[in-house]
Amino acid sequence: MPERSFFIDGMQYPVCARDTGTSIAFLFVFIYGMVLKRYRNAMIPDRYVLILVLAGVALYAFDGASSYIGLRETTNALRLASGLMMGAGLGLICVTLTSFVLLGKRNEARTFTWRDIPIVYGMIAIIGLAIYLIGSGISFYYLVGALITVGYILLFFVLAGVFIALLRDLNYAERGKRYRLLAFSIVAEVGIFVILWGVHYYLGTTLP
Repeated sequence: MPERSFFIDGMQYPVCARDTGTSIAFLFVFIYGMVLKRYRNAMIPDRYVLILVLAGVALYAFDGASSYIGLRETTNALRLASGLMMGAGLGLICVTLTSFVLLGKRNEARTFTWRDIPIVYGMIAIIGLAIYLIGSGISFYYLVGALITVGYILLFFVLAGVFIALLRDLNYAERGKRYRLLAFSIVAEVGIFVILWGVHYYLGTTLP
C-alpha cells in the first residue's frame, strides 16, 4: 500500500516502511556480527541484549497488530522504527543461530554483550534517520532497494538453513554435510519466495 511506504522522487520503495526497516537492520547487524567474527561464539547474548531483542519484537507486534485491527493509527516513522528494532533483534539472534546450529560451535563465549548495544542500535538509528529524511536522489533509492533485497535473501537463507539443519542433523562444519545443507537451503529459499510471490499476486488480483 503506497501510504505505508516511503518514496524518493515519486518512486515507491519495494516494500512497506516496516519491512524496509526490518530487512536493512537485519542485514547491517548480521554483517556486524560476521565482521567481528561473533560466529565463533556459541553462547546466547547477555540479558541486556535479550531485553532489547524482546522489546523490539513487542514493539513490532504491537505497532503492526494494533494498527491492522483498527485500534490506533500509526505512521511510517513508527513503522520504520518498529521494523528497525525487529530487524536488529533478528540479526543478533541469527548470528547466534549461525554459530550454534549451522557451524556447530560449542564454547562459552557470548555472541553479543551490552558493549555491542551502543554500536548496534546507534547504527540502526543512523540508518533509520537517513531513510526517513532523505527524500530525493535516484542513487539512494536504488541503494536502499538493493539493501532491502539482499537483507531479505540473507534472512530467509539463514532461517531456512537453521530449520533444515535441525530437521536433518546437518551443519557447515562437517565436509560431508555442508553441501547438502547448502543445496537444501537454496531450494527452500526459492520455494519461500515463490510462495510469497503467489500470495502477493493472489491478494493483488482478488482484493479490491
